[in-house]
Amino acid sequence: MIQDSDPADSPEGEALLRAATEGIDDSALSTGASDQYPLISGDEIVVADDHDPVAGAYMRWGNEELKRGRLQAEGEIIRQPEEHKTNWHLVIDTDSGKKVALWSPWTGEHFTLTYDGEPLADDEIKGILGVEDAKPVRWIFDDTLTEGTGTRQWSPFYGPRISEGGRVWVDTSKYGPSSYRLIDEHGNFHQPSGRLPNTVRTLEGLFFSNESPESPNGKPEVIQEYREKFILLAATIAFKLGKPKGISTEFGFIMTPEDLQREGYEVQWVKGEAGVREGYGEDLVIGRKGNETIALESANSLVPWVSVRRLEVEDSPMTPYQLAQRIIERDLYF
Repeated sequence: MIQDSDPADSPEGEALLRAATEGIDDSALSTGASDQYPLISGDEIVVADDHDPVAGAYMRWGNEELKRGRLQAEGEIIRQPEEHKTNWHLVIDTDSGKKVALWSPWTGEHFTLTYDGEPLADDEIKGILGVEDAKPVRWIFDDTLTEGTGTRQWSPFYGPRISEGGRVWVDTSKYGPSSYRLIDEHGNFHQPSGRLPNTVRTLEGLFFSNESPESPNGKPEVIQEYREKFILLAATIAFKLGKPKGISTEFGFIMTPEDLQREGYEVQWVKGEAGVREGYGEDLVIGRKGNETIALESANSLVPWVSVRRLEVEDSPMTPYQLAQRIIERDLYF
C-alpha cells in the first residue's frame, strides 16, 4: 500500500511515480498559459492508482488534453481539422421547433438517437438500419456457464449474425441522454434540460459466447459498422419533423479561444475574460464566421473546453441521403 503522504518514499512508490508522470514534462512547456491549464501532479495520480486505477487512467488522459490545450493557447500547436468517428453529439433542429439528437460516445460502444414527434414506424427503422424483428435466443445466466440456461429477447430488433459471434441488438424503449448542448438559429448557446421522447439505440455490453452465440455484441468495431445508418436514420426523422435548419455538433476538447482568433472568427466573451479559464462552465466564448457559429464552454479539471459548432442547413433542396452525407463530410469534420 503506497502512503498518501509521500508516494515516492519507497522503491515501489518511486516506480509508480515514474509510471504516473511518464510524458509529463513541464519544462517543455512555456509558462504563458500554465495557470489556465494546470497539470495534475504525479503524486495525485499515484494516490488515485492506489485507490481507483480507472481514475488514475482518466487523470493521465486529462493531462494529455491539458498539455494540448496549453500548447494550442500558446500557438505552439496549430489546430488541424479532422474527421471525428466517435465522441460527438449532434442535434438537428427544424423549422417546426422539433429536434433530433444522435450521440456517439468516445468509447464507440453504442449509438443513441432521440427525437421529437411521433415514434417512427418499425418498418422504417428496420429498413434503414438493416435489422429485423428479434426472436428469443439461447442465454446462459451463470458466469461459470454451468447452469441457468434459458432464452431471452434483449430488444425488439437485431442485426445479422456476426462471424465472431453475437448480434447488434437495437432497442426503442430506453431513454436517451437527458442533456445536450446546442446553438440555436440566433447564435445563442443552450443546454436544454429534459429528454427527447423517442429513442432508438444499440445495446451496450458483450453477452455473446459459444453457449449464447446470438446475444449482444457491443464491441466498438462492430457497433461502428452502423454509423452511417444511424446518421441516415437521424436525417430521415428530421425531414419528417419539418425542414432541417441547422446542425449543432458537440465534441470534446477541440479548440481554445486563441484558436478562434487565429482562424478568423469574430470572438465574443459571453462569460469570463480572455487569458483566464476558471472552468466548470464559468467561461463561455462564442465565435462566428459566415454560416458557422462555435461555442467554447470551459469544462472540468480534465477537459479544458467543450466545443459546440453549428452549421446552417442550406436553402437548396436536399434529401435525407444528402443531409446524411453532409453530416459525415462537414459537420463531423472539424
